Amino acid sequence: MESFVNKETNRREFVKTAGLAGAGIIFATTTSTLLTGCASITYVSQATRIPKDAYTIVNNYVDVELAKVPELSSVGGSATIEDPDLENYLLIARTSQDEYTVVSSECTHRGKALGYDHENNRFQCSSLGSSKFRLDGTVIEGPADKPLKVYNSFISQDLLMIEVG
Repeated sequence: MESFVNKETNRREFVKTAGLAGAGIIFATTTSTLLTGCASITYVSQATRIPKDAYTIVNNYVDVELAKVPELSSVGGSATIEDPDLENYLLIARTSQDEYTVVSSECTHRGKALGYDHENNRFQCSSLGSSKFRLDGTVIEGPADKPLKVYNSFISQDLLMIEVG
């Protein structure tokens, strides 16, 4: 009878110990993930999505009808084009009265959304790591270590023409 009690006690101790160890592993993994760059949202982009009827994709260009995108009517405004026909989604920022900057809208670290921070004249990742990029796409601060893809663009009449190919 005594050996049965010892086996039962050992089994209980094992289950208890294994349960605590499992909980510890889950806690450590979750904490590690949250403390590693690009894990959770810390910066919220003000960029809105441009509606499909405000742009066309022709050959290697995206033509944006600026009159249909009020977010780009003033300096500091930004908007995104999220179209599955494009290799990358685009983030468009009006950086000055006569200038727009267009970059891939995803951080090069883990692909999280970017926003335009006009006050600091840069692009910033929306995640915990908060990678920051200059307007020319180069990294200011990681964890990202690769630059953003920057697209050539120009204004022709009331169109912003973005070269994507």
